Amino acid sequence: MALFLSKSRYSRTAAFGDACVPPRLRSFVSPAVQPGLDHVRCAPGLFPCGTRLLSKSRYSRTAALLLAMALPGIASAQDADDAPAVAPAGAGMGTPTARPKSLAVDPDGTAALEAYNAGRYNDAARRFLTVAQRWPREATPYLALARSRVYAGDAPGAVHAYEIYLRLSPQSEDRSKIEAEVTLARSKANGKTGRPHTKTRALLQTAEVRAKSGVFFGAEGAWAAVDMALEAELIGPELAETRDVIQAQLLSATTDAIDRWWRPAALLTDETLTGLTKAWAEVASRKALNPIEAKQRAALSALAALRGNQYREAARILAPIAPGDPGLRYAQALALLKSDREAEAESILSALVEEDPAPRLLVLLGLVRRKMGRPDGVDAIRAALLDE
Repeated sequence: MALFLSKSRYSRTAAFGDACVPPRLRSFVSPAVQPGLDHVRCAPGLFPCGTRLLSKSRYSRTAALLLAMALPGIASAQDADDAPAVAPAGAGMGTPTARPKSLAVDPDGTAALEAYNAGRYNDAARRFLTVAQRWPREATPYLALARSRVYAGDAPGAVHAYEIYLRLSPQSEDRSKIEAEVTLARSKANGKTGRPHTKTRALLQTAEVRAKSGVFFGAEGAWAAVDMALEAELIGPELAETRDVIQAQLLSATTDAIDRWWRPAALLTDETLTGLTKAWAEVASRKALNPIEAKQRAALSALAALRGNQYREAARILAPIAPGDPGLRYAQALALLKSDREAEAESILSALVEEDPAPRLLVLLGLVRRKMGRPDGVDAIRAALLDE
């Protein structure tokens, strides 16, 4: 299957000689397909003959890792005897405490590759499944998952992963070789399909409907439906599309909530504030938040702190995110005022009044100035009353 294995398990002849597959799997490769795999025979085993290994001057570390995942067999160009020690069984499994920010630094990808090289194909398949579900728009995890599943004896599942890879990488340089691998996997699948059941795919639609209804967390929330799909081993870029819908709906609901807090005639209830705060905590447990998402989550936390009379905490959170946002600047001024930092609150309110002399801004500014012992505080309050 064009996968090169450690010479600690197979001989140099089997790994790098005329036969490009391990002896125990030669029966899997039919003579009709073998010529299509000839170009992969080349020591040290990762690239066709004449192809140079990646150089730091031309390719990033990310590219090197992605290629290593796409061609799981040896982790690097060094001899297998010199390769790093295999991680203990179970290492890298489960949800990491800090979400990886990219595929290149995902510890589950590294652990999956180590499991594959150690011949733990079921373990490798489980780990590559986690990686594919975490980065559903990246093509290379599907290829690694497919090849792991082949060796683990899950031919139908391998075919499904291969199909997604080819869909995401239609111009792959190795397309003919990979199509040959798909043909072999299909012959072993005996007509069975590894595609998810219709009910499983429908879970993504359910998740999107729930998100659009404003239900994000809990047993009946959008993320619960996504989790059910993941547990059913659903893979594919559709996962990313559903996550995008959920996060866009959450971002919209958060923006509206912050705006409602700022508008005099609107109301931000404790229930809405608590619900959105929990929803963002759920998102943060699944992915690294981008700057916009992180700001919106922080803004909600600040408003919750302000609502809970934790004024110093609210002021601390708002300090880096409030500039440029009148609503958050107003909240920051309130937090500073309640924290006995009148001078800072007065400075913020003065700037806001210059841009928008709204009555409530003028009243608060007047109260702050009066508290500071300034006679012009009355002028600000009078201006607010005249505006009314």
